Amino acid sequence: MLILDTSILIEIERENKKVKDVLYTYSRTHSGIPYITSLTYAEFLYGFLKIHKKQKALEILDLYELLAPTKKSAGLIAELKYTLEKKGITIQLADIFIAAIVLEHDAVLATMDTDFKKIENLRLLFVNP
Repeated sequence: MLILDTSILIEIERENKKVKDVLYTYSRTHSGIPYITSLTYAEFLYGFLKIHKKQKALEILDLYELLAPTKKSAGLIAELKYTLEKKGITIQLADIFIAAIVLEHDAVLATMDTDFKKIENLRLLFVNP
């Protein structure tokens, strides 16, 4: 299962050829549709609200299956935050939230955000900017 981070959604919308090529190559060896988390949904929609293009955002977001948080992911959020803080690593709570859902589903996260590299056992499809 592949889960797209907000940074990837933004670049897909911008028609970023590099991002599209990486996703295409990944899809040739891995079946299934990409998913997004509910937080990615909210972040992406928020960005479009700021530029008064809500309808366009909703049309784009409708292309993806949505993964919602569960009790298990809530527990993982707490554990990740605690573990990272003990190591002196600061990551935005939004990214911890996304990582927890990815871990819960034993999925791969497609991202351009280097903060995700700080989370152990998180499988990444990292696209260099």
